[in-house]
Amino acid sequence: SVMTALRKNNEPAAKIALGKLVGWQQPSGGWGYGPGHLMTRQQPSFADLGNTQLAIAALRRARAAGIPVADTVFESAAAFALTCQNPDGGFGATPTLGADAAPEAQRFHATSHGSATLAGLSVLITDQSIRAEARSLDPTLEGIQWLTTDYVADNEEGWRWGVDDQEIVLYAWRLADFLELSHFRQLDGHTVRDDLIDILLDEINPANTWGMGDSESRETLLAVDAMTIVARPILVNRLDTAAGDMGDDLTRWLDARNTTTDGDQENRGR
Repeated sequence: SVMTALRKNNEPAAKIALGKLVGWQQPSGGWGYGPGHLMTRQQPSFADLGNTQLAIAALRRARAAGIPVADTVFESAAAFALTCQNPDGGFGATPTLGADAAPEAQRFHATSHGSATLAGLSVLITDQSIRAEARSLDPTLEGIQWLTTDYVADNEEGWRWGVDDQEIVLYAWRLADFLELSHFRQLDGHTVRDDLIDILLDEINPANTWGMGDSESRETLLAVDAMTIVARPILVNRLDTAAGDMGDDLTRWLDARNTTTDGDQENRGR
């Protein structure tokens, strides 16, 4: 994978994996499970937010490592994420059904979920941080409002899918990826970093790995990546929902985002 190759500082392997990953982006802008997967064989155009977040995180890191990735890749992914947003501001896993959808069409994980909302926001914030002329911030703010209203740390309905170890570790990684991008410290009074660490420590194996069997290497990579993210010092607090009025917090987050974006653009121009 791209992230594995980057961790090993193997740029040639990262470029090969990146080329494949970009090639798997669907016309919708999202990613599915890739060639050979059962879902891909059944629905060749299938894409969801979970896979899209994983792909965008890998591409974002490749770009940060100096490997070129076109802005249009991130723009298309953000457009896909917006099709998955619900009227309540949260995100479902897959796009909403259009008026011309077939009567038998079904939307997979349609209701707003924490996992999907974290994924959707990560994709949108990545696009906003990379492109000088990113789309409106309103959908991002609506998603943030959903998070601050509905966040729970445990496996309650509407937050993470499944109860098996793989889903729990993946949920923790989604939360960490979102924290890395947004610099949240708290959600609904919870110190999110502490919640995330507790989740991962509860799932660790005696051999200090995560997962079992075929999923062990993948889950361990995601868990270590998540732990690495939350162990970094938080230098900028863009949003602290316990600090005061929600409107003031959102203003601070926007100001910090714009400052960071301006700096990124200036640095890329050098």
